[in-house]
Amino acid sequence: RTGQKKGTRELVVHPHYVVVYDITENVRILRVLHTSQHWI
Repeated sequence: RTGQKKGTRELVVHPHYVVVYDITENVRILRVLHTSQHWI
């Protein structure tokens, strides 16, 4: 899905975890976020 920040994507990998990533030439994982946290 489209991420909260411009240029990012999000993937739900578990009911409690979301992987925030971007794609250029490669996939770059920016953060693994627990769903009870807020990404600033």
